[in-house]
Amino acid sequence: MKEAAYLVGALLVTVGSGAEAAKGPRVPPGQWAVEYAKEDCVLSRDGLSGEPGVAFRTRPFLDEHNLFFYVPRTGEKDRWIKGRLTIGGDAPGGERWIRIEEPRRAYKSISTRISTAELVKIGVMHSIRLSSADRPDLAITLPMVAKAMSALRRCEVDLAGKWGIDPVEMNGWARTAHSETDLRSMFWSEDRSSVGMLRSPVRAVLDIDAKGTLVGCTIVQSSRVAWVDARFCDTLRKEGKFRPAIDFNGKPVKSKMVTPLITSARLR
Repeated sequence: MKEAAYLVGALLVTVGSGAEAAKGPRVPPGQWAVEYAKEDCVLSRDGLSGEPGVAFRTRPFLDEHNLFFYVPRTGEKDRWIKGRLTIGGDAPGGERWIRIEEPRRAYKSISTRISTAELVKIGVMHSIRLSSADRPDLAITLPMVAKAMSALRRCEVDLAGKWGIDPVEMNGWARTAHSETDLRSMFWSEDRSSVGMLRSPVRAVLDIDAKGTLVGCTIVQSSRVAWVDARFCDTLRKEGKFRPAIDFNGKPVKSKMVTPLITSARLR
């Protein structure tokens, strides 16, 4: 019951950067809390009796999020391995990449990327396992995770509200509209000579119809470079691919979404 009382007013902590999520849980053992960052939200729980800590880092309007496990350091080198994520006994998507990192602290971070659908499934199934033939093999139950996910959702709604999205409207979407690819890649090139870095990042609010078509684009944070702002929305219309929001009946609906901060531009 103590944990239930704690979740009623989920802890809201402002942190300086999304990268802070990789530094480990910031909550009392066995309790869930949500941390607000500038661009993302972090739901975390430190384990009890030696079980792993766990954290979910999400970003509004993106379909790719991060799942972190935290365990004691073992002194091994940072590395990538192939493994599987199992959610309540099911392993969606087959093998995936797992990142093992050992920051200069008393724990090791083991992470992988998950989709919005997988995040929703975790909230229903209440248990996850991250395993690899090359180690690790981590399994954990997630008590009260559905209620914790609701607090995470409120964080996403609050962040979107700061970017001009009506919270009442967003609360009608079981899944928000999102881009099928990283929008930042449309303004970047491996040929560094053909890319310019922006002193002032640019961001826009997009109108996405029920078919996933971009039908409106309004810049809400200017790059302060006239030709960059002028070409920004056209680039998204020509190259962007989007999925519409889904309401709580599973029906695609028109909605809005916000782009990430774009910090580069392809030169003419």
